[in-house]
Amino acid sequence: MIISLKKWMEFLLLLIIFSLLTFIFYHLIRWGLEQITPHFQFQRPDGSSIEVISPVVYQRNEEDLHTILFNFWGNGE
Repeated sequence: MIISLKKWMEFLLLLIIFSLLTFIFYHLIRWGLEQITPHFQFQRPDGSSIEVISPVVYQRNEEDLHTILFNFWGNGE
């Protein structure tokens, strides 16, 4: 079996070029992601929030169920 040094060098050059281009592409993607993401993504609320969940228990009846289903299916809400 004859081992060709030229073929191995071509393969090594191809592997180095592929690795270099992959490294550059990865860093370009990271740079682009940093450009489009907000800088202060996880800030504490400023205190202007409202309470959404009411402590009052909702008691359903048959008429409310029909109204809810009508609004959901009929009006697309």
